Amino acid sequence: PLALKQMLAARALTPTLPQAGKLLEHLNTLDASTVPVRLGIVHTYTSELLDPWLDFAAALNGIALDTYHAPYGVTVQEATDSSGLAKHQPDVTLLLLRPVDLHPDLATPLAVFGDEQRTELRAAALSALGNLVGMLRGVVTGQIIVTLLPDQAPRGLGLFDAMSEQSEDGWWSDTRRAIATTLRETSGTTLLDLDALAARVGHQAFFDTRLWYSSVFPFAPEGCLALADAVTSLAASLKRTRAKVIVLDADNTLWAGVIGEDGMQGIALGPEYPGCAYVDFQRRILALKQRGFILAVCSKNNLADFMEVLETHPHMVLKKEDFAAMRVNWTPKPDNLKSLAEELNLGLDAFIFADDSDHECAAVRHALPQVEVVQVPGKAVEVAGCLDHLPRLQITSLTDEDLAKTAMYQQEAKRKSQMADMASTGGSVDDYLKSLNMKMAIGRDDASHLPRLS
Repeated sequence: PLALKQMLAARALTPTLPQAGKLLEHLNTLDASTVPVRLGIVHTYTSELLDPWLDFAAALNGIALDTYHAPYGVTVQEATDSSGLAKHQPDVTLLLLRPVDLHPDLATPLAVFGDEQRTELRAAALSALGNLVGMLRGVVTGQIIVTLLPDQAPRGLGLFDAMSEQSEDGWWSDTRRAIATTLRETSGTTLLDLDALAARVGHQAFFDTRLWYSSVFPFAPEGCLALADAVTSLAASLKRTRAKVIVLDADNTLWAGVIGEDGMQGIALGPEYPGCAYVDFQRRILALKQRGFILAVCSKNNLADFMEVLETHPHMVLKKEDFAAMRVNWTPKPDNLKSLAEELNLGLDAFIFADDSDHECAAVRHALPQVEVVQVPGKAVEVAGCLDHLPRLQITSLTDEDLAKTAMYQQEAKRKSQMADMASTGGSVDDYLKSLNMKMAIGRDDASHLPRLS
């Protein structure tokens, strides 16, 4: 499933609905375990036409859906204990809303409203959405994903909108940020930005006006697949075993070429092709670190050669301090991955391993089937985005502790080293603990601790 998803993404291919059905039949014949997920959809426009795309995307992302659709246009009524949604007990609830559902004036071009009216309109819309989400939270315990359908029509002020003080795009951008702030007040709630999805796919490819006017269904095939993939990726990130560590090869992964054979001047890493693709890949890896994932290296290389690139190459984006652990040696990679898991005190099922080598990928898949293996493409143009579509790299929350994970693991490694040094010189554990000068603070739990406790 992952290889098929990567291939479709790399080539920007969207299958037709019959093709997606045949691919789904093929995926269902594979010996690949899927995680069951109950999905509930509350909608104010047609949603049933999404089902085949949701099932296809779910198979690509390693889950199997059991989907409930609320009656058309029914929202508040589903927020009761006797509703079909409550009886379905969804793991994920998807809200497909239109702006007019939050306030009737949002059906009017925003250019006709003054600043004060716009402020009042935003406040009323936020209140309506907050109330609806709060009511649904009272009857469902799983994740709630909120979407707001973008306007298919051009902005009322046309091409001048970007320059206008009354810009609709500007107002909606501020409103989406305000919606995210509102949703953060309700635990387990996520805003899925359909404007961002439409921008990525292309506005005209995302929507189908023929279907909208005839069936109140807004999405073209490209839009269907993009939305279905986003929803099922978030569901997979919640229900499948959480990924915590990204382990990277070095040669032909962090740069093009083999450092032990080509030397510093022979590897490709920099502003020119193909090195620019690997610079972009490193930037995306660094962004994943900012999502809270731990980075590690597992490379068959001479350590001195690897460290020379890491510490002195002018175009290395990733630095030594970005990695929580490293295995740069000639030991078989499955053994190194086991060693990394032991050092980080994490299960191998939390590992994602990226390597360009057919042999190394096959060896890890065979020896450690619990590790998710991604083969880095041989074509440089496909390298930068090779991890973009892994559902287990999506997140629905981010804490300060997540951002500090790498430093925490580095500190733990230093602690173990200090303990070993002290033990070798005859010191005791008590001596070591005293040397840390630790202090304990006791207090009541407060709301700031909830993300960590959950």
